[in-house]
Amino acid sequence: MNQVRVGISASVLELEKLLENGPIGAMERINHFSLGFKAEEHGPFERVGEMARKAQCTVSIHPVDLNLSDKLDLTHLERMKDVAKVVDAKYIEEDLGIWRVFNLFMGSHLVNPLMTDESVQQTIENLLKIQTISPIPIVIENPPVYWNSGPIEFWDYFTEILLGSKTKMAFDIGHYVGYCRSMDREVYLPKGNAKVWDLIHTIHISGAQLWEWEGIPVWLDRHTEVVSQFLLKIANHCLRNASEVYSVLLEMEGASQATRLHNIENLIVLLDGINAA
Repeated sequence: MNQVRVGISASVLELEKLLENGPIGAMERINHFSLGFKAEEHGPFERVGEMARKAQCTVSIHPVDLNLSDKLDLTHLERMKDVAKVVDAKYIEEDLGIWRVFNLFMGSHLVNPLMTDESVQQTIENLLKIQTISPIPIVIENPPVYWNSGPIEFWDYFTEILLGSKTKMAFDIGHYVGYCRSMDREVYLPKGNAKVWDLIHTIHISGAQLWEWEGIPVWLDRHTEVVSQFLLKIANHCLRNASEVYSVLLEMEGASQATRLHNIENLIVLLDGINAA
């Protein structure tokens, strides 16, 4: 495994505060940030970019405006390119699915894509179009999926899109666990020689909650929670098989400082163990 960067996600104001205060304890190992924002959002992007460069930290951007699985609206792409330029973004990462309906931002009601042949082809076309317009590489993330959304199996669906569009993947472990639970099956991962392992560019991990609502099991990844050993075990398996991982990203917007440090420390123990093997 290559030496991967340890990252955390943050809004532009959270990132400004983190960089101003400087690293504390385990935060010293952080050398990548995923900057989340909406196209109409304003903030100290240029200053954050300058501070990140001085701290020798890389940045990716995670807008929530591109409907990659539907008719593509490029209205916000120029804004994304501007932000990417001032923060020197290494890549853009975006969940598949539908983020916006006209001017309505779907937020936590993001509509996941239908896993169909039509969806595969539409998504590939959209990604190829974006790559002709933007010089910044785009990395596609598996969205939160909590219902069986088509006849194509998860790994087949993403592998076909990744190969057809010549893009890489942001594999979100919590989102994937939600998919497996929607299929009422144990979490399963591809064989070690599967092509998709070479196509994973970054791994996302966050805390999660599992509970029952009127007898129905509910799974939700929550960025404010402690990352469980169950999720770290999946991350361990992925990192030992994926050969081209650039970063492991802890998504922790809104988490307490104690939770942040706890999660970072556990991830560092995991990475150090893999590197020592």
